[in-house]
Amino acid sequence: MKDKPWEKVPLTPSQKLHYRALIEYGIRKRETPEEPFYYMAFDPGKVTGFATFTQNGMPVEMGHIPGWSEGMAKFFGMPVFAGEPVNVVICEAYQIRGRGQTVDSNAIRTRAVISLIKNFAASQGARLIMQQSSILPVAAKFSGMEMPRDHSLSHQISAFNHGWYRLTEDKVVVPRIAWPEG
Repeated sequence: MKDKPWEKVPLTPSQKLHYRALIEYGIRKRETPEEPFYYMAFDPGKVTGFATFTQNGMPVEMGHIPGWSEGMAKFFGMPVFAGEPVNVVICEAYQIRGRGQTVDSNAIRTRAVISLIKNFAASQGARLIMQQSSILPVAAKFSGMEMPRDHSLSHQISAFNHGWYRLTEDKVVVPRIAWPEG
């Protein structure tokens, strides 16, 4: 039996390189240990990507949660959240664009996943931040973590970039574009 309701998706060699550089140059070092609290970022859908970060922006975990709302309910029921408050929840806003587009079952189910995320944020007393997907190109420049071309591998990176963008806006981390060259 699996102990985690999510899947870890291996990073590409380029993503691994950027991830290590991000840890080295993007995280502000702390002089004293602080109580951990988390930023959690989500890319909702049939497979929901997630990424978690500590107070100083250190990435903790990321992966893919399959199974629409059922998978999210299992994820939020994990004991890993007991005693570890989540202070900021970031979620990609889902919009149906254009006139005359039909609302299909995927749109309805994605909105149900977003509702679960919103309810989780409320239960934690966390600040909820909804972000447009249009921030992702800028977020990728801030993190160095480019989106994979294979959409089935992109959800955790999308969530990671949503989180990194927020951490950058909150001045918790240093964006890639401000790192020393060398």
